[in-house]
Amino acid sequence: MTRSEYKLALRELLNQDVEGLTEEKKAALVKKTLMDHQIEYYQSLPHRNHRKKWEDKELRVILKDAPTKENCLMYARLFERNYGSIELIYRWAATAGRDIPEEYRNNRFIKQIKRIAKEVGWRAT
Repeated sequence: MTRSEYKLALRELLNQDVEGLTEEKKAALVKKTLMDHQIEYYQSLPHRNHRKKWEDKELRVILKDAPTKENCLMYARLFERNYGSIELIYRWAATAGRDIPEEYRNNRFIKQIKRIAKEVGWRAT
């Protein structure tokens, strides 16, 4: 299939009605499906920095942005890391210290995330 054939087929699919969905809800479904596809594809690739230590400046950049799927994917690509590791950074940053399970309270990485989260103004520290 050529690029132009692919675009035509995609447009034809996008123009079809979906039972019970308005045009806005259909667009949201397309956006979510495309994002999920991109995440799955990116997860299948090798990541150069997998399991390497995070620098404070990298965490600072991530935690200054909203925890959206789009941002998780963008930072995973930028830092050549796994999508799930970016998502995990946001989750630990949003977890109150008292809610961190006992076995993780002395984890160096979690402490680093919590320290940077506090610096950039996250509330759940």
